[in-house]
Amino acid sequence: MNKNKNINLNGSNIFLNDIQDEMSLSGVYSDDFELVANYLSWQGFDRNSQEHIAFQEFSQESKRSIAILKNINVKSNERGNGYGSLLLDEFLEQTKDADIHLLVLDTGEDQEGDFCLQKFYERKGFEIFIKQGGFPIMIKKSEKSRLIDFNKKVLYHFTNEYFTEFSETKDIGFHFGTKSAATDRSKKISKPEYDIEFIEASSTDKLCLEIMNGKTADSPQTELYYVFLRKLKTIKPDIKEIISSLDNAEINEIIREYGDKPDSSRFLLSIEMANEVTGYSALVNGKEIGRSDTRRQAAALIKNAKKSMLKKVRLKLQNPILLNDLGQWHPYPIAMAAGFDADEMSRLNEHVGVGKGSGDAYGVVRDILISKGHDGIVYKNEVEDQGSSSFIIFDSSQVEIINETRSTHNAFSPAL
Repeated sequence: MNKNKNINLNGSNIFLNDIQDEMSLSGVYSDDFELVANYLSWQGFDRNSQEHIAFQEFSQESKRSIAILKNINVKSNERGNGYGSLLLDEFLEQTKDADIHLLVLDTGEDQEGDFCLQKFYERKGFEIFIKQGGFPIMIKKSEKSRLIDFNKKVLYHFTNEYFTEFSETKDIGFHFGTKSAATDRSKKISKPEYDIEFIEASSTDKLCLEIMNGKTADSPQTELYYVFLRKLKTIKPDIKEIISSLDNAEINEIIREYGDKPDSSRFLLSIEMANEVTGYSALVNGKEIGRSDTRRQAAALIKNAKKSMLKKVRLKLQNPILLNDLGQWHPYPIAMAAGFDADEMSRLNEHVGVGKGSGDAYGVVRDILISKGHDGIVYKNEVEDQGSSSFIIFDSSQVEIINETRSTHNAFSPAL
């Protein structure tokens, strides 16, 4: 089969034919939607129709490149030998970088015997996208284009830490996948620990707050005790007995000695503890996520926290790079899989070594991928929900949590 690929300013015209000219195929490959729109208009599609506008929005939303199959022909005496299939396979191979393959199906074309043209294209992965009159547009979306369509679908992220928004990552980015993939992951990582504690300031903490607010002593011994509470980093259990053994002159001398010293960090912490809201503290992995008046209310906070470990999200991805599942997703394997050149690898090497955290290397890899026009990574998951598509985004602005029940109870907040 002779293959002639002619490049011009309007796109890439592709012609395929055999030596005897018994079969031929013509098409065009372009990311210029105006060219595509002109072709559809020439085919009789109304540019102002809802169907045409819908296809335009679909094609342009992710800057998709389109390969149009304009014509495929096998002479009648050669039909039934698989030549049409060979031509189409060759066309798909020549345009494998296209996000979408498109054709306008001529349902009025003569079809011999039991042969069905629509089913022929469907076997090659095409599907009817829109219909206008008797001429449907059929499309075949590439792996990348199918993954981009996940922007409209719900994805999931499982975590064993409590948070209500994605902020910073120490990895290449934030990972998302199907619900089954997230559930599979939840079985492989440590489970979150949940607890409820009753929090109340101690009598010493309350006394420190009163001292800070101007409480006065009724004796020299009590005054010295207050001074010690303010100034000493640690208070001995028998401090009151020690004070009681001192005479007034010794007490007054100690008060003068400590009077100008700064308040200790222990005293300031006691003030903070005394100012906290007394109540039931809901804890996840030892960290307080909220506090309320009753244990029942705290249990409700824990229940919401458990639900929030499976994040239900939508992503905003425009041009992710397609990679294989690398498993651990360390900087070097990502760089190699993404085809970094020598200069880019040298730049990465500058951020790897003794005393340099992997976070720096991840940042370099992200910056290089972003400079190439990529805003994330898509891959076929080989471990969790095997065969499903998983995604990595580089920036928290690319994710919207759609199932988060946010508590108004952060630490030290008023009760419900």
